[in-house]
Formats: sequence, structure tokens, C-alpha cells
Amino acid sequence: MNAPAVFVLTTPESQSRCARRILALPLEGVTWEVAIKEWEPKRSLEQNARLHLIFHRVAQKIGDDIESVKAGYKQLFLPGKKSIFHGQRVTVYPKTSRMTKAQLNEFMEKVEIHAISEHGIMIGENEYTY
Repeated sequence: MNAPAVFVLTTPESQSRCARRILALPLEGVTWEVAIKEWEPKRSLEQNARLHLIFHRVAQKIGDDIESVKAGYKQLFLPGKKSIFHGQRVTVYPKTSRMTKAQLNEFMEKVEIHAISEHGIMIGENEYTY
């Protein structure tokens, strides 16, 4: 079995590599799924730093830890996937590291509005560190 492959096509060379990989797939006895979509950039380091600064400030304000605050905000604002773990129903939330810039912006906006309205925490426009 061939390992899954992801190609980001930005040049004629990368397009050719992708085409060669597809043309090399065996068709006898195997069915392949090939999905092509427009690439979306992943969240930026600045977005991540700003979001974690908000989590840190909320955690300080309420006397909790950053991971608990992050988990709480995910539960409040992100769709969870139901799963069974050791016979127990659990909800798994998306990882922010796998979000696109647009997805993380939407989540961050909700988190910031909550942090301002519920805790009076405001972050400056270019403030990323704590």
C-alpha cells in the first residue's frame, strides 16, 4: 500500500510530481480516492501567540491553568466530535494547530469577545507575549 501523499502545487515542477504520482498508481484490484482542493494557509504563529496570551490572562484572572482555560473555550465555541473511550462517551475538540487562518480567526474573535465581556481582559493589537 502506498503512503498517503499531500501535494501543494505552486510550480509546474510540483504539479508534474503530483501528476507522476497519480499516473504511477496501480489500477488493478485497487480503488483510489484523490481529492483536490484549494490550499488554505494554516494558522499563523502570531495568531497562536495572541490566542495563548488571552488564555494566559484569563487563567491568571480566574486562578486556573492555561490548558483548562483553552479546553473551556473549545467547549464553548468549537464543535466537538462524540467518541467512545473505554466505554465512556467523550467529546473531542479540534486542535488549533490544525486550523486554517480563517478558522482560527473565527474562534479567536469569540474568545476575545468573551474575555473582554466576562473578565475585562483586553489585548493590544500587536501584543503577543506574556
